[in-house]
Amino acid sequence: MRGENLERGQKAEYNPVVELKKLLHDHSNEVPEQELTNKQKDASPNMKVRKNWFESVFLAFGDLAEESKLSDELKMATREFMDKCGKRLKNELTTREDIEEADKLIKMVLDSQNK
Repeated sequence: MRGENLERGQKAEYNPVVELKKLLHDHSNEVPEQELTNKQKDASPNMKVRKNWFESVFLAFGDLAEESKLSDELKMATREFMDKCGKRLKNELTTREDIEEADKLIKMVLDSQNK
């Protein structure tokens, strides 16, 4: 459950902007030389190299677009990124470039929400 300080049975409010901030700042940009095993993944949950990290980024981008909180230009940029990166990551390992591109787009989206 999100939000450790909640009373039992309460649910934390999901906010895609807050989620993107956490994804950007609370996860490591490290790209290991070898593919992580399941055991290593469990021991290293806060790594951007994990596909779950990208899925969380895609979800937040989609939610912001659905809520009409993104400009048309950012909607197009996030959709192109999700399409391109999502297809590629199904069969390939995450690269440093994937992470850098995601971080850059997250920063653009966050900047747009601070205006």
